[in-house]
Amino acid sequence: MGMGIVINTCIPQSLLRPRFDYLQRTVGAVLNQLNEDDSLVVVDDSSCDEVREYLRVMDGDYPQFQAIYRDPAPSIDGVYPWRLASSRNMGVEALGKRKAYIFLDADCLPADGWLERYRLTLFRVGFNALKGLVVFGRTDHQLTGEQVQPDPRVELTGIPWPRRVASLFERGGGGNMLVTANAFEQIGGFDEAYDGGFGYEETDLAVRAYEAGAEVRYCEAAQVLHLYHRRDKEHFHNLDRNRQMFQARTKLFAGGRR
Repeated sequence: MGMGIVINTCIPQSLLRPRFDYLQRTVGAVLNQLNEDDSLVVVDDSSCDEVREYLRVMDGDYPQFQAIYRDPAPSIDGVYPWRLASSRNMGVEALGKRKAYIFLDADCLPADGWLERYRLTLFRVGFNALKGLVVFGRTDHQLTGEQVQPDPRVELTGIPWPRRVASLFERGGGGNMLVTANAFEQIGGFDEAYDGGFGYEETDLAVRAYEAGAEVRYCEAAQVLHLYHRRDKEHFHNLDRNRQMFQARTKLFAGGRR
């Protein structure tokens, strides 16, 4: 069994540029790194027609690629909710049994060798969940995955998840995360109560895996570059909604990024 990669996207016409470009480069970078027994699923949550046409073409041209399309959710005060947790669960269901699942944001461009570094760390160390490194900041939007080079000094061992609360949340964020199939099944996947807000669904998954006795590690070797785009007030409102829910559930201070 190979790796299963899940990418989720939701690109309305108003956000087509630059996010559609980011999606295409991220998908291309992942496809270039797949082994024969690996697969990529993109779960599209009500994107505009141009995005869906691209996904239909990719689905027909690449045997290891599959697209899943969701109809729009009912709006809440004129806003359509972001359904990241349930979309990721749908992606896993479509992939079927795998060695592990990797959850990657559509605007996170994998560095050269990203998937192989996850694979080597998995086989060398043995773990249940890994959080890869996400590099943030303003970047050249024309970069491709092959041009993003990981730090060669990083060892393929995985750093044990620290018990100190601030570091725990800093290293439990989303965008680039691997979970073994056994651990994902044991904890029941993503909690879909996080649908409607934004963020913390992966942090919650990692915490539940940790509390269930799974070994959770931070894998700096599996690097992705977060392609810059502006965020509106709605993004931060949704992020705060999920942060408060996560904080109430864990009884811990949820500081910093998701």
